[in-house]
Amino acid sequence: GIFHCRISSPLSPYPNTTDRLLGRHINKSLSMIHLLINS
Repeated sequence: GIFHCRISSPLSPYPNTTDRLLGRHINKSLSMIHLLINS
């Protein structure tokens, strides 16, 4: 979502690989939180 777009933006200070890992980690965290809230 918004976080992923923001992290994937070229303005990001992180290199591409770190960028992708961070994005994946945040997406996982967000989906976990989403599941917890919805359950």
